[in-house]
Parts: sequence; C-alpha cells; structure tokens
Amino acid sequence: MRVPGRSDLFIARQPILDRELTLRAYELLFRPTARAEAAGGHDPNHMASQVILGALSDIGLDELVGDCFAFVNVTREVLLAGLGEVLPPEVAVLELLEHIEPDAEVLAAVDHLRGLGYIIALDDYVDHPRFAPLLDRAHIVKIDVLEADLDAVAALVVRLRSSRRSLKLLAERVETYAIYERCRALGFDYFQGYFFARPQTLRGRKLSPGRMTTLRLLAQLADPEIDFDGLGRTISQDVSLCYRLLKYINSPIVGLRAPVRSVQAALVLLGERSVRQWALLTALGGMTDEGTSEAVVSSARLRAKLCADLAERTPLPVEPADAFTVGLFSLLDALLDRPMGEAVETLSLTSPTKAALVSGEGPLGRVLGLARACEQGDWRAVERDPLGLDAAAVQRAALDAVRWVERLADTEVEAAP
Repeated sequence: MRVPGRSDLFIARQPILDRELTLRAYELLFRPTARAEAAGGHDPNHMASQVILGALSDIGLDELVGDCFAFVNVTREVLLAGLGEVLPPEVAVLELLEHIEPDAEVLAAVDHLRGLGYIIALDDYVDHPRFAPLLDRAHIVKIDVLEADLDAVAALVVRLRSSRRSLKLLAERVETYAIYERCRALGFDYFQGYFFARPQTLRGRKLSPGRMTTLRLLAQLADPEIDFDGLGRTISQDVSLCYRLLKYINSPIVGLRAPVRSVQAALVLLGERSVRQWALLTALGGMTDEGTSEAVVSSARLRAKLCADLAERTPLPVEPADAFTVGLFSLLDALLDRPMGEAVETLSLTSPTKAALVSGEGPLGRVLGLARACEQGDWRAVERDPLGLDAAAVQRAALDAVRWVERLADTEVEAAP
C-alpha cells in the first residue's frame, strides 16, 4: 500500500497469530523503493514518522488492519517526539526497536505511553541486564527464532516466564510449521512469519466428509465449463450459501436500491463472474475446520482480489477471472496440507492455472508473483517485474484489495445465522 503524497514509501503488513492460529494483529512494515533507498530513504526515523503521520492518517488503521491490532515500529526519536500518541491506544501496539537504549528519557516516555493505555512490545529482544528496565515495562517480547538455537530460546523463555508471568512472548520469523510447533511447545503466545501459508506435512491428511463436500463444491465453481444455470443449482443446493448470497447482495458492499428476495434474481443482477467469485470465496470459508487457520482463508481472499485487480490493470493477456482463481487457490496446499502439485489435481483447473500455481509459469504466474511481492513488502521484486504497471498502480490495487476483503468480512459477520 502506497503512502499518499509519498512516492517512494510503501506499507506492507504481516499477520500475527495466536496459539490457535487465529489472526490477532498485523505488523505494519515500512519499505522504501530502491530509488528512495539509494537516496538514503531507508532511515528508520524518517520511515516511521512519515508512515505514522501520513499513511495511518491518510489511509486509516481500519483500512489496514480491520478489527486486529497494529504493531508499529518506534525509534528512539519517534518515541521521544510523542508521535506514537497519534495512534489510538485501543488498536496500536508500539514496538520499540532493538537498538533503543533504556536511558532516563526513554523510560519516562514509555511510562507515559503505558499510562495512556498503550501496549508496549520489544522487538528482537536480546537478554542483557541493561534492557531489564524496558523488560519491566513491556507487555510483549518478540524473539527472532529463524536462525536461533532453539535450546537457547527455550532457556530464555523459562527465564522470562519465571520472572514475569504476565509477559506475552511472540516468536517472529517463524518460517516453517515445524518451527511453529516447537515454539508453541516452548510456550510462545503469538507467532509471526509465513509458516501458516505452507503445508503442515508433505503427506497430507484424510479429508473429513465436510471438507470433501466443500472441495467438490469448489471444484464445480472453479470449472470454467459450468453454465450459469448449473452455477445456480450448485448454490441452491447449499442452504448456507443461499442465505449468505441474499445477505451479500442486499448489503452496502453491493449498493442496490431495492432489496433482492430470490437466489435467481441475485444471480441475474450480479452476473456469472461476480457470483462465481463470491461463491468461491464463501465456500472456501468452509475449509477452516479441523484447526486450519482463518488467516489462510483471509490471505487467499486478499490474494485473489489483488491478482484480479492486477490483471485488469496490466497490458498482459490475462483474464481477471483466471487471475482471481489463481490467487484464491494459491494457498490450497496449506488448506489441504498437501503439496501444491497434488492439491490442484482435486480441482478442474485449466492447464495455465495449474502451471501458475505449481511452478509460477506464464502470465498468470507472473501476476501471482507480483501479488506475493506486494504482500511481503518486497518492493524490489515489484520494481523488477511490475507487469507493465507503475508502482503507484500496483499499490492502488493492493490497497483496494485490502479494503474489499475487510468489507467482505463485515458482510459475512452480518450474514452469520
């Protein structure tokens, strides 16, 4: 997401999940473009202050994180200038960067923020006596586990738990499910990284009857040969889909003047493409049983919308509907706990779609790659292959996708029986 009025500064967000893999927060990641970095635009004080004062007020925290918390990096200068106070304390978690020394000014500023109700987190915590005053004031401690000795991490967790029982521990840079399981066993409360978007095992697991039904429905909806009448029959056979479709079409996100009372009328008004996309998104929500993280489904929905929007903007010969399907199923391996090559065989997908999902090939694969780069804040990758778009168009598409997913989530809450 681009910061309005700041052509070389962008925002990405990374999910933070709890022990049940429920989405609880996003860390807002500040990234300069290559041009800005070459000109010295990577200064953390500049980035933090500009994003806090600009992006979060211009875009809005509700647009960026919805109902979740927002972890925001804070430097010493930003802390002492009181810039963190422009963020609402009921939403913001102020994350003190690891190089901040706990002198008298810093400690006084942290005490002031705590008094206002802010949650204080320590980034990349290093166990050293000089950081004890900050540790005493922190609510959350983040520990980088990617290249760490996990036995040493376990000892650190024991020390922190024994002296500060109310302290919450967050494992960051958790890149595999195996590391997540180990950190969960060690007692971490929260987890950050891209582990949830990968299969738990290469063997997969037996699908429950409920998942099999959902998968069959997804296969029908994704089949490019299904006719409009067949699409209507598929939706009509699922009571939950019928109910949610009527809730959806009568919600503010669609904006119709007169209420719609029948499924058939809804299909006609929305059209085949919109109905197919909506039904795919809704049916995908049925895959969150048996411990699958809702964050995976949310990420898949966001990626689907972003891929479709990028396809609409790019001069490449890519159909937005195909790009939507690629984005939606790009996390199918995580949902089914199977390698992507096996997962795609369960659906009636076109050869270009399968190639994009399995190996990132073709124009659809390039669209998917750009969407992933946007999610991760990898602006160098965005600049290397922007699909014939300028950076501003890419970032507008990313922000539009975030807004759309948040509105869709609100509609689903309203539609819950």
